[in-house]
Order: sequence, then structure tokens, then C-alpha cells
Amino acid sequence: RFEDMKTKFDIYESPFSEETRNIRRNSLLACGLCLFIGLTENLPSKFGLLGLSFDVRQQYVIGWFILSVALYHFLHFLASGGIEFVNWIKPRFIDLVMTKKANETGLFDDDSSGDFYEGGNELDPSKIASEIKQASLVKVEHRLRYLYKIIFLKLVIEVLVPVVVAIWGLTALALFLACR
Repeated sequence: RFEDMKTKFDIYESPFSEETRNIRRNSLLACGLCLFIGLTENLPSKFGLLGLSFDVRQQYVIGWFILSVALYHFLHFLASGGIEFVNWIKPRFIDLVMTKKANETGLFDDDSSGDFYEGGNELDPSKIASEIKQASLVKVEHRLRYLYKIIFLKLVIEVLVPVVVAIWGLTALALFLACR
């Protein structure tokens, strides 16, 4: 297990940096706008902030522009968020592999604790304490494994919802514009 907190998996920590969260927010807003336009099948005819009005042909171009901006933000989120997500989840997978290997070798078996002192072996007490601590951590994590399943809810909220909204919104607007 890693003792360095920077490489330790932390369920309470967001998988994304502040920059990626901003990109995700922009992607959700743009794709949410696409979804709204696609479901209502009504392109904006006015842009209130600038006082602009558009005719029917311009509305069509504005629709494709909104779609392209939303697609850009979504791809930007996938590119930066994907890398950060992999870096966030990687320590957990390494930890699972190491635990599996330790269990396969029998290092943390209940009946292996007496092996430290058999045959006149004099091991370093700090090493013994470290291995006992490791065995205790494995047992505690095993008992709490069902609580760690909450991470899937976090993954749904942080990753899956933005991706689904983006794909749905982009598809709805693209179909509306293509059929027009």
C-alpha cells in the first residue's frame, strides 16, 4: 500500500481539478442548451443580451453553431477529464492488485503470524509491526468493502451524468437540425 497521500486513492476527493470542473460545467450548460432546443424543436430567434434578432435562415446557422460549441466543450471535457479520472482511480486498482497478490501468497493469512518467530529468525520489530499493520488494514478494508461501493454513485454524478447529458443533447439537436 502507498503511504504517500498523493498517490493514495481518496473517495472524498474529486477526480477532477478546478479547471476540469469548469470545463465540465461549460459542457453541461452547452449540452443542456442543445437538449432543450432538441426536445422543444425551437431554435432561438432572439439573443436578449445583445439585442439581436435572427431570421429563419440565420436560426438554422445559429443552431449548428450552438451544436459545434457544445461538441467542442464535451470533447474538451472528455480529453482533460479522462486523464484526470484515470489518474484518480489508478491507485485504487494498484491497491486491489497488491492486496490480491498478498492474499495469493498467504502473507496475511491468520495462521502465518507465528512464522515470524519460528526457526530462530530475528526480524526487525518495525518490519513485523508494518506487516501486522498491513494485515489489519486489509482486514478492515475487507469489512468495509460494501461502503466503498458508494464510489459508484460519485462516479455516476461526476462522470456519467455529464457524458449522458452531452450525448443526449448533442444527438437531439443534431437530429433536429438534420431533419429541418
